[in-house]
Amino acid sequence: MSGDVVLRADALSLSFPGVVAFTGISFALRRREVLAIVGPSGCGKSSLFNVIAGLQAPSEGRVEVLGQPVAGATGHVGYMLQKDLLLPWRNLLDNVLLGLEIRGMTRAEAEARARGLIEAYGLKGFESVKPGTLSGGMRQRVAFMRTLAP
Repeated sequence: MSGDVVLRADALSLSFPGVVAFTGISFALRRREVLAIVGPSGCGKSSLFNVIAGLQAPSEGRVEVLGQPVAGATGHVGYMLQKDLLLPWRNLLDNVLLGLEIRGMTRAEAEARARGLIEAYGLKGFESVKPGTLSGGMRQRVAFMRTLAP
């Protein structure tokens, strides 16, 4: 494996009883590259992301991150879902903090990281606002910050 490959998929296939989600997907993603996965609704894009993230085992094939097999491991990649899935009872800051809390980071360190992201993504001043009062674009930025934070 080349030292600059960060994500490799080798002959990935995923099937469920009576349904083939995808078959024979292979690629190598190198540092600073962008890879787009495009296709119609229901073609297996989300299922592929679940396999890459280690949330779903492939029926065939292998995924490696930095040369290490994913095989049932989680936490090595993050991806943002189509829906923001913000927790409505938590304010903007606490939604961004969620992944950091789960990882066991101290509140002070987690807040410093989250506040830096909130400022960088133009939402400073909205830290105490609940998701229900945010615009759709603002909600997406909060979900993106939550994905980036850990």
